[in-house]
Amino acid sequence: MASPGTLGYTKMKHTENFTGFEIRDGFAIINTSLKEFFNKQDYPYAVFIEIIFTNYRSENQLGMPTASEAEYLDEIEENLVLHFERHIKSVYIGHTSLMLKREIIFYIQDPDLADSFLREWIKSTKRETDYEIYDDPLWEKVNYFLGHLKE
Repeated sequence: MASPGTLGYTKMKHTENFTGFEIRDGFAIINTSLKEFFNKQDYPYAVFIEIIFTNYRSENQLGMPTASEAEYLDEIEENLVLHFERHIKSVYIGHTSLMLKREIIFYIQDPDLADSFLREWIKSTKRETDYEIYDDPLWEKVNYFLGHLKE
């Protein structure tokens, strides 16, 4: 993993931990280390990558993925995280699963680099996929999630 200041993922000073919690119409798994992350201004762009579930459990109203679909989505997410770690200065926020889709969230420094990669990456995915990159220097797009993290 790249060290701070080099090309790649910025490692927190302490071990990363993730916590899961229910959100409206779904579930979120968010990096708890971000509660104390003070370099947010260095990563002013939010990236939300949306992947539509192909297989979902019909017994609930939330349209959560089946076990095999969740495993596939986890693999996609792991590969994205590895790519962002190695090639794009980024902070991995976590993901949400809600209403037949998973959103994988990063904050980055270079939106053009992420956009170039994601445009090509989408062509290789086996799921309906989209992404948005937002100018969000105050991290307002993830305040809701960070507010759920325990002190």
